[in-house]
Amino acid sequence: MTTVVTGAAGRIGRALVRRLLQEGQPVRGIVRSEEDAALLPKGCERAVADILRDDLEKAFYGAKRVVHLAAAIDSSLGEEKLFAVNAGGIRRVLEACPKSVERIVVASSISVYGHKLAALPANEETPLKPDNAYGKSKVAAEEVCKEFAPKLPITILRFGVVYGPGFEAGYTAMLQKLAAGKMLVIGNGKNHIPFVHIDDVLDGIDAALDENVASGRAFLICGEAKAQNEIYAIACKELGVAAPKGSVPPFLAKLAAQFSVFKDRQKAGLTPDMIVTVCSDRAFDCSRAESELGWGAKVKLEGGIKQMVGEYRRSYHV
Repeated sequence: MTTVVTGAAGRIGRALVRRLLQEGQPVRGIVRSEEDAALLPKGCERAVADILRDDLEKAFYGAKRVVHLAAAIDSSLGEEKLFAVNAGGIRRVLEACPKSVERIVVASSISVYGHKLAALPANEETPLKPDNAYGKSKVAAEEVCKEFAPKLPITILRFGVVYGPGFEAGYTAMLQKLAAGKMLVIGNGKNHIPFVHIDDVLDGIDAALDENVASGRAFLICGEAKAQNEIYAIACKELGVAAPKGSVPPFLAKLAAQFSVFKDRQKAGLTPDMIVTVCSDRAFDCSRAESELGWGAKVKLEGGIKQMVGEYRRSYHV
């Protein structure tokens, strides 16, 4: 029963492919280049194809299950590119899926709700109010899924802010600032950040692949939400440094990040998107996934943060 994974060379994709292979399942990873194909674990069948341009019939031939992870997330790409990849890409994938496919799991994001939630905690029935191009493109992608839902068995998973092994690079700048005592609390620090550990993400995908739920149904996959202040305190305790005491207004932090990216994108620490994520107050009710998919977050945030700090210390000899 071959599982086809798009975006297989990405961080979630590689982790998923490794897990499926460990479970003894045949996996085909779709990647954009031979260089990306080289990143796939041994034992994974490789299919090199651009989901926006190439004929995908061969890449999806014989697929019994499909996990669509391919996406554009960088806001600097512009709205046209984000919509082309995220909404246009899923349309081409669904058109290429064989009629005999048993389940298609599509990765979406809590960005569909925007950063100021219409309800707290939000659930799957909370109005979608994306406030950036990425979030809008993911709403458009979900609309494409609903269009195909009468014909194909599609499950949508809205992931929180993913962290854990393989995601260290995205958090290095923050840990470096904390370790050096240069990190400031953004806003009052009482806002909640909806992290989800990569292990819980993979469990969510597994559950969605196995459960026969109504096509087109969406599920939130988020972990334990803690306040910004609490998250810093946990990380600083593990780093052996004092937690930040100073604060900065969110708009000033975002301006500083924008200037840093403008000056040197490669060396920029916290990006404007990261600043918005850090200072937004968001929490989610995942009871639908618990009741219908049998999924629940297992990794406590304190343990996950300690794991991340441990990897950081080993990598940078801190």
